[in-house]
Amino acid sequence: MVEVSTLRVHDAPARKERPGARPTGTPIDLPARTANLFVVLKVTHACNMGCTYCSAEKDFTKVPILTAEGGSRVIDALADLGLGSYSVCFHGGEPLLGLPAIQETVAYAQERYPDIDFRFSMQSNLVRMTDAIAAWCQERRVSVGFSIDGNAPVNDLLRIFHNGRGTTEATLAGLSILQRYQPRTGCVAVIGSHNWDKMRDFVGFLGEHDVTQIALNRLAPVGRALRGYQVNAPTDEQYVTCLRDSYFAMVESGFAVKVKPIVDWARKIVNPLSQSHGCYQCGAGWSHISVDPVGNVYACDRFSFDPDWVSGNLNESSLLDIMNEQKMAACRTRTTRIPSCGTCAVRYVCGGSCAVTSYYLAGTIDVPGHECGSMRSFIPWLEQRLADHPAERAAIEAMMLGASPEAAFEAVAGTSGAMH
Repeated sequence: MVEVSTLRVHDAPARKERPGARPTGTPIDLPARTANLFVVLKVTHACNMGCTYCSAEKDFTKVPILTAEGGSRVIDALADLGLGSYSVCFHGGEPLLGLPAIQETVAYAQERYPDIDFRFSMQSNLVRMTDAIAAWCQERRVSVGFSIDGNAPVNDLLRIFHNGRGTTEATLAGLSILQRYQPRTGCVAVIGSHNWDKMRDFVGFLGEHDVTQIALNRLAPVGRALRGYQVNAPTDEQYVTCLRDSYFAMVESGFAVKVKPIVDWARKIVNPLSQSHGCYQCGAGWSHISVDPVGNVYACDRFSFDPDWVSGNLNESSLLDIMNEQKMAACRTRTTRIPSCGTCAVRYVCGGSCAVTSYYLAGTIDVPGHECGSMRSFIPWLEQRLADHPAERAAIEAMMLGASPEAAFEAVAGTSGAMH
């Protein structure tokens, strides 16, 4: 595995200090794959949908919602950490339930810290999307992604409103509004027993709706999904089939549709030094953290709202101190305590799989995550695939250079670009 450098706050570019800010310059024990920290800001734990595999709360009155003051405190804490850039994703529950605080937080960051590169995004079910919201997102450069698991017959099996009605129609209506202002859109799909074998149709369905990127999340044993996990989760064999079908669909599109995390894995295969703020390798506690509406900080978004995994609170401690807390450090060094990871050929891509799923399935993060078996099968297949198909490898290399993967794929494939 490639060694990574230790990030220290005093290595960051100089910036103007906020009055009363904690002085920078203290080293942070944070092995970093990137100088960009990805922060999931949980606007609320409430949601206007009731997906059967999610842990979001139905009763809005039972959970806090982010305030403008709370959002500003997160921005200040990030600025005090001293990095040059941050990716901040507004998440939930459904983040649009707390839209005023989102707008105040973005305005505060962009106006108070113009020299810091804050890259804002939002993950929404789009049910509350309006022209006014979409126009504001365009103006403030807030990219919006959405969640959907397939076409209506598939998506409406598990992604439902609290009254049991399917959500596909409402989500697509919101997508139509969003795309007037943000032509390039991407979605997240949870992969379970309801859709693992329908990926080629799904990618085609997304193409019909001008969706250019899909991120696959294997159903995780967290929240309500724990109750029916054995029934609703795909087996390793099913998930590998899903991944292969998704890869072939991406190739069939000429890489016009990108499939994550397959693209992330391919980048690591082509260049093991490539970096991503995604979950591969697991970035819990070093390149990825989560903050809830009241300022509690967690090593991973999937740990959010679990009191056993709070590493500190921004109202009481600096983010620098919180990120050196024991649970954070334990996530960063996890693979050194998993014997099977030490000898695994795909560790450089997988990084031990998901620490959170390890914890909820086995009671400890010190075992491989729920994707271990599928990764051991799929990554060698992907390595061989890229070795045998130069046009596909060229497309991945083009992505890494910021060039058009479609053009690179077509140029190398020529008239023999058909899959085998």
